[in-house]
Amino acid sequence: MIVPRPAINLLSLVTAVLYCALMFASCKKGDVGGTVTPINTDTKPLGVIKLTGVVSGSNKKLTLSIVNLGSVTVNKDCTLSTMVAGLDMDASGILPASMIGPSGFVFTGDSIIYNGITLTNKAGVVTHGDMLNATKLYGNLAYATMTFGDGSATQITTKRIPFFLYYKAVDATGATVAAHGADFFGVGPGVSSGNKLISSPLSYLPVSGNLMSGFKLSMATFNAGVQQAACLLTIGLTPTDLEASSGFNLHPLAALPNNAGYASYIQGTVVYNSTSLAGQIAFNTAYTSTAILQDSKYTGTTYSALPPGATVHIVTNNGFNYLYTVSATANLTGIENPASSGETRNIFGIDFFMQNELLIDYTDHQLGVKNVVR
Repeated sequence: MIVPRPAINLLSLVTAVLYCALMFASCKKGDVGGTVTPINTDTKPLGVIKLTGVVSGSNKKLTLSIVNLGSVTVNKDCTLSTMVAGLDMDASGILPASMIGPSGFVFTGDSIIYNGITLTNKAGVVTHGDMLNATKLYGNLAYATMTFGDGSATQITTKRIPFFLYYKAVDATGATVAAHGADFFGVGPGVSSGNKLISSPLSYLPVSGNLMSGFKLSMATFNAGVQQAACLLTIGLTPTDLEASSGFNLHPLAALPNNAGYASYIQGTVVYNSTSLAGQIAFNTAYTSTAILQDSKYTGTTYSALPPGATVHIVTNNGFNYLYTVSATANLTGIENPASSGETRNIFGIDFFMQNELLIDYTDHQLGVKNVVR
């Protein structure tokens, strides 16, 4: 016996198809019961520190406060350096005087712990400046939690991180630098010359979401005789900071050999008067009075200052363009021969930061510069 097929209800079939289509479309939007949530690009930085501007004659510097190391109250102002990496801190007043000798720290074993600070027996030397004008710091690798900030509103505490604790600092003449006179807070992208385990304290701060490891430094303003909030150090970079609309001209940083981190310089050309110098360009807040250019054709063996009225033009390989004029009191610039100085970078100091902003991205290894005053 043949069983007759049931009649197809066309209306029911169309209704079912439409229902499935609507359900499929709704499932593609996201999880059941919801829709796709747009990516949040409005990520907040980890903190914003007001750096203090200090003026002494033609010298200008930016400082922040080291509040604590381990459980030791420090409250010392450190000079910000955007070219070197790591905290350099004088042990005076932090360790007992009995532990600080003229030729090294006094303790036995591989390491010793004092009030939350681990001091190791890994000795090293940190050099600031070049062979013609160097300050050398003698000390050891140390570890501690670190609290730093602007001394009032914003304070940031790290995990236990490495830094350089020194027992002696000597200037280019061989004279001993006063206690804490060579304390530096280095936020550059490389590693310390004292120990390769030491990097910028900012690079150890954890980031999440869309926030990237790094910082940006606003334009600095100084007033002679007055210590004031000179500029802002914003810690942590948002996606917006790295967009073209932010105005920063971004440059990739080269990886250095022997696990030395990333270069603190970018490539470009510097023209002073009619002389063109192609090569490495760096920007350092710790050069507190003078920019230094390296000219292999310069015949002198010491530093030579450019006269007032001389012009200096910076053009980087990624298109950043900046021109300034030397005066008797501002934009001081000198020439050295790299054979005498041992330096290969053309380094622009604190006056550069009075008309420009800087950004360093530790995550994607790039440096950004932006001209603010034209």
